[in-house]
Amino acid sequence: MKSSPIKAMVFWLAVILPLGWGVYKSATKSLPLFQQAPASAGR
Repeated sequence: MKSSPIKAMVFWLAVILPLGWGVYKSATKSLPLFQQAPASAGR
């Protein structure tokens, strides 16, 4: 049984696009965790 390259590409895009979107959203939401806290003005 032979599959068409176009069909395979469409199925991979259906997997990669939502996965990439989730990674992007997770990375943008986690950036504040890794930023340096502001220095205290009272020191």
